[in-house]
Amino acid sequence: VRNKTTIILIIIAYAFSYLVHLYWVHWASSIPEFYWHNQLMINNVDGYFYGSGAQKILYGMHEYNPRLLGVWGYGTAVITAFVVKFFPFISLDTAMLYLPPIISSLVVIPIVLIGRLYGNLLWGFLAALIGSIGWSYYNRTLAGYYDTDMFSASLPIFILFFLLAGIKKKSLTYIFIASLIFLIYPWLYDQGMAIVYAMGILTFLYLLVFHRNEEFTYKTIILFSIALIPINPWIKLILLIAVFIGLKKDYPIKQLQIAALVAFLAFFFSGNVLGLILGKVLSYSTSTTKFEGLRFLNVNKTVREAGSIPWYIVFDRIIGSSIGLVIAVIGYILLIKRYKEFIIALPLWGIGFFAFIGGLRFTVYAVPIAALSGVYFFIWFADKWKMENGKWKIKEKIIVILGSLFLIAPNLTHVFGCCEKSKLLDEIEKIYPLKSYPYLVPTTFNKKEVFVLDKLRKKSNPKDYVITWWDYGYPIWYYANVNTLIDGGKHNEDNFLVSKILTTSNPYLAANLSKISIKTYVDTNITVAPKLFVKNGKP
Repeated sequence: VRNKTTIILIIIAYAFSYLVHLYWVHWASSIPEFYWHNQLMINNVDGYFYGSGAQKILYGMHEYNPRLLGVWGYGTAVITAFVVKFFPFISLDTAMLYLPPIISSLVVIPIVLIGRLYGNLLWGFLAALIGSIGWSYYNRTLAGYYDTDMFSASLPIFILFFLLAGIKKKSLTYIFIASLIFLIYPWLYDQGMAIVYAMGILTFLYLLVFHRNEEFTYKTIILFSIALIPINPWIKLILLIAVFIGLKKDYPIKQLQIAALVAFLAFFFSGNVLGLILGKVLSYSTSTTKFEGLRFLNVNKTVREAGSIPWYIVFDRIIGSSIGLVIAVIGYILLIKRYKEFIIALPLWGIGFFAFIGGLRFTVYAVPIAALSGVYFFIWFADKWKMENGKWKIKEKIIVILGSLFLIAPNLTHVFGCCEKSKLLDEIEKIYPLKSYPYLVPTTFNKKEVFVLDKLRKKSNPKDYVITWWDYGYPIWYYANVNTLIDGGKHNEDNFLVSKILTTSNPYLAANLSKISIKTYVDTNITVAPKLFVKNGKP
């Protein structure tokens, strides 16, 4: 019965998340300018990188694009191409439009299972409803927001569940599954290593502090450390399977401690853990980058989603409101007090609050754990009421349900809009933004712009280059099948060259700098600016 109930609740939560994520399609469908080839276009510029990768896999396009040489290393592109290849009735444009809500809504599975793990399915179910459509999570996974976010924010929650289950049940099988998920995580989101590194380290610290005399502790450190070592994934898979099988035997605890220390040190130093985490922080907090005496503006400081944002917007994006954030933080503290192993979720909170420095994009990681924590607060509050026969009374469930509705309401009004003309709600907007316009974004390009790129595709050669600002690189690849000097992932020192070409009043400078920049890039496949402005090691 419990398994059947769990499945039903997961299905309901998934359907709820998926339908809410489709609201953008409902709105955009009535705007003809958003269509190309009778299909709604996507609303996220970065998605065209993976769309171009899928084009290369499916149709052999972009053969001269140096940025797509390793296209099989990008799981989003490969999965998309797989869907289109084996489901002929689905076009590439359609797959790009609908994959985000289909995949991102899977986050309800580990959230519900976490509630089940701790004997409270209502907790997991209500948290899944909130976490799957929370403000920031919705913004970055709605229909058309085709990008790695559909994996980057959901997979850590899967890893969290299996780590928690492994710890609670003292089961190495769950740790092994968590290791397998991490094995594919970099393939689906190559920027997420620091998050799981931090979760792994906190897991080890928790086990060493509270379970240091148990064999399970050191077996977990051995197995998960191997999962974190940056080596060839196929070699790592074979190694994980072999070690998992080998660890099923009993060993003297001293041997396990030595092996755990060796495995951890191998992970810590080969993974450049501190350097990786520090590098991520600096890349979003410094205003300039240096190269051999040259100083360039750090492009991250010009990106809206990486800019500083007010405190209440950070709180809103994590769980919908400032009041909700306070409730969730208190709930998390209470959660750790009762179940100390939840300390391993702290990095998800940490990267969420890093938004104060790095920008709004980071809040998405904190949404699911904030949802779990916020609902738990009301469970803790309801537990203050007396229990009868080991079961909750109706009024206690009502407390939890009403509290969860209080948390989810601003997230729903953010999606659908509410009370736009109400002045009464203005006073509480910073702490509980129930008043909201619906979150509606245009497609990256409109039909007329894509029509121009389609004409360019017909008149150009796949070897040709377009000089354009980096924001437009990926969609120009996708629609025109040409190349660019800078793009959404290669926006560094070469931005200086393009800005000079586009703004100079000297046509000879524009033409010659274009030619030498592209020639140097084609010949070397590296950043061009230092090659042009450094001679004999001097700027």
